[in-house]
Amino acid sequence: MAVLIEDISLVFRVSTIDTKFQGGWDAFAGRMGGPYLCTDGDIARLSVRSVPDLRNTLGVLGEHGIRHRAPDGSADEIVVIEQLRGPAEECGWVEWGTIVKRGCPISVARLQGSMNDEVAFPLAWSFEFSPSDLHRRVERHELPKEARFVGQQQGMHVYAEPEGPRRLYVRSDELMF
Repeated sequence: MAVLIEDISLVFRVSTIDTKFQGGWDAFAGRMGGPYLCTDGDIARLSVRSVPDLRNTLGVLGEHGIRHRAPDGSADEIVVIEQLRGPAEECGWVEWGTIVKRGCPISVARLQGSMNDEVAFPLAWSFEFSPSDLHRRVERHELPKEARFVGQQQGMHVYAEPEGPRRLYVRSDELMF
């Protein structure tokens, strides 16, 4: 199975939370859960909306002995995955990619080697107006002619659709003229 990746997502094994977080999974879900948490039973993701939220959440997990990075800089017990860019560090136990579910492109992560194509979503999640809907990564050739350039963000060119709230992201190195 896989878990939905939106915004900035912290992905970790459920067994790590059960073993290291005082009170196990139930205590973790009660304290850190809510609409930004989902699990497929093997891994879980907790999404945050900003870098300060990311640092705070990593700090709380660190207080429970859950390590973000190994000494070599790779992901240890937590991997940070950005919805549009993928894992922020190397990680040998998780796979990231984009799939189409019900005609909609979404970013997902799954345990390395998993063959199950089902996706776990947070309770009450819907595609419309979700980060998956409002922020889409596209290839240069997929960019609509009427899209308007609005700026750059973390190595990506950002375009606005002519009507509606959606933003389209194109990697800067893909813009070849």
